[in-house]
Amino acid sequence: MRNSMNLLQRERLHLLDEYTSAKGSEKVRLLVRIMDIDEQLEINKRQDNASNRKQVG
Repeated sequence: MRNSMNLLQRERLHLLDEYTSAKGSEKVRLLVRIMDIDEQLEINKRQDNASNRKQVG
């Protein structure tokens, strides 16, 4: 799980770099992908926290 989160974070940073120089509809496409990654990172974070609680309790 940690590896997939690292890959998503790396992709997000790359897309943010692209976003700064993108024009028009390309900016929209990049922003939507960044938002999708943010959502997936949040889901992974919740799942990771839930599994940590199960291991302790």
